Amino acid sequence: MKRIVGIIALLMIGLTGCSYQTLDEAIQSDWDTPISVLMREDMKNGVIFLDHDQYVFNTFEEEDGKYRYSTDGEDGWSFTGGQIPMLVRTIYKEGTGPIVWGALKTNTKLKEIELTFVGREQEDVKHSMTLPLVNNAFIGYPPATLYSSETDAALRLEVQTVVYDEHGTVVMKRQDR
Repeated sequence: MKRIVGIIALLMIGLTGCSYQTLDEAIQSDWDTPISVLMREDMKNGVIFLDHDQYVFNTFEEEDGKYRYSTDGEDGWSFTGGQIPMLVRTIYKEGTGPIVWGALKTNTKLKEIELTFVGREQEDVKHSMTLPLVNNAFIGYPPATLYSSETDAALRLEVQTVVYDEHGTVVMKRQDR
């Protein structure tokens, strides 16, 4: 009887894949170098983590307090330069839709970022969103009609940003042309 229970348990593990107690453990299981989770959001299970100087966005699964992570669909970038170096990515992920994510590299404690998407050709195409910054990283989900691919976003939209510190003071503005 114990042997049958053991075989069933092994089959269940094989069918469900590896799951971990924490999101950090699940991600680390797929990476050879140490990672540091900067931010996660639970609306669509997005996560941003840092691997040395590379910021990586992906999604994860959580079921019954267990986490699963796959490197499929990772979007990773490094950046330098500027008074406050900033990374803003507009990506599209099947099953999730349009995603905007990014990070700012500074020791200043930042509170939120305001992103405004403006049409390059049609300036009446406009969408604004304000997102909280957690460990100076952010994840947001624009409307599905805003763009349908990364190429579509890059060709059709300009992204304007305003960054606020913990006191509500504007610390940076950027217009991406």
